[in-house]
Amino acid sequence: MDTTQEQRLLQLSIGITLLLGALGIVFGLIARSDAIVFDGFYSFIDALMTVVSLAVARLLARQDSRRFQFGFWHLEPAVIALNGTLLLLACLYAVLTSIGSLLSGGRAIAFGPGVLYAALVAGAALIMAAVMRRKAARLQSDLLRLDARGWLIGGVLSLALLASFLSARLLTRIGYADYAPYADPLALAFLSLCVLPASLGPLSGAIRELLQIAPADLDREVRTVMTEMQARHGFTGFTSYVAKVGRARFIEIHIVLPPAFAIGSIDELDQIRGAIAARLGEERPERWLSIVFTGEPAWT
Repeated sequence: MDTTQEQRLLQLSIGITLLLGALGIVFGLIARSDAIVFDGFYSFIDALMTVVSLAVARLLARQDSRRFQFGFWHLEPAVIALNGTLLLLACLYAVLTSIGSLLSGGRAIAFGPGVLYAALVAGAALIMAAVMRRKAARLQSDLLRLDARGWLIGGVLSLALLASFLSARLLTRIGYADYAPYADPLALAFLSLCVLPASLGPLSGAIRELLQIAPADLDREVRTVMTEMQARHGFTGFTSYVAKVGRARFIEIHIVLPPAFAIGSIDELDQIRGAIAARLGEERPERWLSIVFTGEPAWT
């Protein structure tokens, strides 16, 4: 599997993310805004995860080794789970920080630098999200989908920042300046609560893959194909086992043959294997398909 383009896209994403993260820290300190600092910190977490994703993409290009004979597919959900865990912890910390600021009377910030930063980052993030999403669909890459999701979340967060800063400036101009200091902690709380469900979804899916919980759609597809093949060839029965780990699909099928089943040659069994494989879709390196024939149900 060629992951060269995937790696180049991840390298581009890392460079832009680090630049925006540094801008977030600088602008956050200038504007005295916890929300902007959190946005910059989120960018650095995203960059770290993209670096890890790039390393995983390079390992996936090797497909396997003597130490990892089933390949490195399990690293994809591991990266997604780590990313979700870090974001979850960051969100919880940010929520607590925002509550503390609200209880202490808010936080006065310089809205000019805040508006400039939020507008700049929102535009860049949404453009990158669109590019990465399109490339992820074309390359069928979970790592690029993860990166695109990160950019989309970042863009939405920056738009929320922009809206909160503009609202605070408007309050100041219409005579409600006492409420303006609450804009930053409220924005921080909003950003955190927006990121929270976005991190829980991928985290849940990654944990399911790490635990090798059988995906219902793949299990249903395999059982449907095998039920039809059983009726066609007169098999006594079959058992099937499926798992999805990253972009890899593991399928193991045990077919029980009746005692009177005539086998003229091994080639006949290979033809049955080929027919089953064809029904299950295009042959790809990330699909591991094992089909075993036996006359003893206990071996299944």
